[in-house]
Amino acid sequence: MPKLKLIVCVMLLSLALSACTSKPSVQRPEPIPPPAWMMADPPPWRETLNRIIFISLNSLKHSRDNILV
Repeated sequence: MPKLKLIVCVMLLSLALSACTSKPSVQRPEPIPPPAWMMADPPPWRETLNRIIFISLNSLKHSRDNILV
C-alpha cells in the first residue's frame, strides 16, 4: 500500500510539474496603421451645420411667405 501511494504521488507530482513548465512566447502581430482619412484633421462641422440650418430657415421663411400670400 505505501508503494502504491508513492507511485500515485510521483505521478501526480510529475503531472503538476509538467503543467508548470513555461510555454514558448507567442509573437504579437504588428498593428495595422489607421487609414489616412482617420488621421486627417476633422472637418469644420459647426460651420457646415450652420449653413444647412441657415438655408433651411430661409427656405422655411420663403414657404411661409408664399402660403400667406
